[in-house]
Amino acid sequence: MRSRVILVRLVYRIRVGCSVVLKGYSGCVVGGLFRRMFVGGDSFRHVVQVSPLFRGDGRFLLSSPAVLDPSVYGFSASAYFAGLDEMVSLVDQTHVELEGVRCRVEHVEFRPVSVDMLMGSWCPEFFYLNYRTPTVVGVGRSMLRGGRVYGLFPLPVYVFGGLASLWNRIVGEESLRIDIKRYLEWVRRNMFVVPPCKLSSYTVGLDDGRQVSGFVGVVGYGSAYPGSREHRVTVMLARLSEFAGVGLGRRLGFGVTFFREGVVVG
Repeated sequence: MRSRVILVRLVYRIRVGCSVVLKGYSGCVVGGLFRRMFVGGDSFRHVVQVSPLFRGDGRFLLSSPAVLDPSVYGFSASAYFAGLDEMVSLVDQTHVELEGVRCRVEHVEFRPVSVDMLMGSWCPEFFYLNYRTPTVVGVGRSMLRGGRVYGLFPLPVYVFGGLASLWNRIVGEESLRIDIKRYLEWVRRNMFVVPPCKLSSYTVGLDDGRQVSGFVGVVGYGSAYPGSREHRVTVMLARLSEFAGVGLGRRLGFGVTFFREGVVVG
């Protein structure tokens, strides 16, 4: 079962033939694009993450509003393997629309993500996550206001708690599921942040005029027991973050994350 594919990722390259004005954050634009591309929109529930638009050199387009010059841009989406039929149909797309402008699809890459790939051949003692787009983590509910409380620092319990819940949702098999309560207790006791942290806040505008702030940058992680099963699970979840993202708004281009082994250099 470990070799079973649990996610698929589509990476698009599109050619924008004329200047296009994006009224809001490009991640929200791409999220809306995928919602329209899925037949009837209902299958969009299979999507776990979309990226903002990125340029040819890989840099994400975070500014908003923004003007796209005529050039080649990319974006990606990851979805449950359960939505494979719909995802395969998207590979045949020849054109997409950005803000009403028809853009030619030049290339689509289909990448399967398996349990084996996420578990990896070895387990590093330290690793770090590079939060490439604004990221916000939910940390609970306010007893005074009754609403949700959000965090602007990626503490291990919030990052890996969310990833563990997502993992349980997509793997299917009971034997692969994580005991969330037990795992989070271990994380609280044994996981720690490895300095230096290089974080800053970043605010993007939505097309309805609202603004959303999140953190971007790199944070290193380690544990008191790097040889334990729980540490291996944590590294697996960190690898998952590269395909599924971290935090809230992942289907709107928030929380795009890169996983790297080792520690953050000064």
